[in-house]
Amino acid sequence: MRGATLLPWAAALGLAAGCATTASDAPDHSSVPAWTTRAIPEARGDFGTVVNGKREALRYAGWTKQDFQRFRTYAYTDTRAQVPVQLTIMPVGVKGWRKLPRGP
Repeated sequence: MRGATLLPWAAALGLAAGCATTASDAPDHSSVPAWTTRAIPEARGDFGTVVNGKREALRYAGWTKQDFQRFRTYAYTDTRAQVPVQLTIMPVGVKGWRKLPRGP
């Protein structure tokens, strides 16, 4: 009976040891050269300076010139924190969906 209780513990210990060793031999990608993009400036989201000295995003014709740099991206080099989630008040006159049980 004692061997039956030791077997699950031994299996769990072996699994933990195996997982710990695989995490330590992960490849180091810091020496890989940075990827050079061939995208055009409009697609890259580059910025230019307009006549009054303000920075303006280079966008396709008809797109907004608004600067979205305060928002974080999913680039590996972007270390900014996410915009915090906030609670807000529902606008006046908006009603829930009555077909759902959580509506008003």
